[in-house]
Amino acid sequence: MPKILVVDDQKAVRQALQMLFEINDLECVCVDSPAAALERLETDDIDLVVQDMNFTQDTTSGREGVELGCGRPT
Repeated sequence: MPKILVVDDQKAVRQALQMLFEINDLECVCVDSPAAALERLETDDIDLVVQDMNFTQDTTSGREGVELGCGRPT
């Protein structure tokens, strides 16, 4: 079964995505920060990452999401 990693700081978003994926027979792991995502990527066999692009209130540039994609958490 494919395993999806959801990275979002909003609990409701993580829960909604997890429910959506699991009712479609996809395994879902959720974390709330870029640092936690990088830890899971090192230990789990992840097939797909769905991530938020902004993790702090004052950021709307998407920089945090881009840095996560490059392996450098903010």
